[in-house]
Amino acid sequence: MRINELHPVKGGGVIARALPFFKWRRPDGLASMVCDIIALRKTLILCHSCEGKMPRRWESRYNYNFVKGFHAEGSACDYCRAQTPTNMYCAVDGVYHQMMEKARKSVEETKARERGLYEKDRRFFLGVN
Repeated sequence: MRINELHPVKGGGVIARALPFFKWRRPDGLASMVCDIIALRKTLILCHSCEGKMPRRWESRYNYNFVKGFHAEGSACDYCRAQTPTNMYCAVDGVYHQMMEKARKSVEETKARERGLYEKDRRFFLGVN
């Protein structure tokens, strides 16, 4: 029970009065859902205008990372709840981010290997038959 005030009693004791139940809740604003999603470390979807409403350097402060391969046209923004083009941000410490980083490293290694093979093969040089 949340204690609002302590009231002295004539005998020297103190009576605690509880806050009314309707004052316990956090007021629901536009950003309340975003705060809950960040607290749960879930994937966050934001439109371009709401990305500007987020605090400065919020990605590094809350350990979120922009997912470069994702862009949706008709999904709902978690901040303003409008059906607009959105970008996705995922928590850095989550399982999805670990899988995404593993896949990115694998793709980079494969591209480097193929680039090395192309550089060694004479057929890919310009002007050589």
